[in-house]
Amino acid sequence: MSSLYHYSFSRVSKTDSVQESAIQYRDLRLKALKASPESFSSTYEIESQFTETQWMDRLLQDDRENFVCVATPVNRGTSSMAEWVGQVTLRGPVGRKAFTLPEVSGQPLPGGDDEEDRWQMLSLFILPDH
Repeated sequence: MSSLYHYSFSRVSKTDSVQESAIQYRDLRLKALKASPESFSSTYEIESQFTETQWMDRLLQDDRENFVCVATPVNRGTSSMAEWVGQVTLRGPVGRKAFTLPEVSGQPLPGGDDEEDRWQMLSLFILPDH
């Protein structure tokens, strides 16, 4: 069975087309909050009130990198038909102190900052149709 879409993955630039990216990010995030509200610590009601500047600020945070999955219909494969259908944010690198869980968690202590890089995965989501 062939797919109806071609999927590509990319890092969201913090310098090129930030305003356009913020609009696409907003649209995907609001769809995600509606489709699966239990998957997020925020709500559609809160985030639908964000300004354009707030959406751009989310993409421009120094300690975060955003990645998206873009779907382009196979039979109408122009870039103008492309839609952001998934995203993940990586936060980091995170220092050992901020990354260490309480001893009762049973998790081993992470290595020193000079031994390893640590990143936290945030807000991973793919729209249900994809």
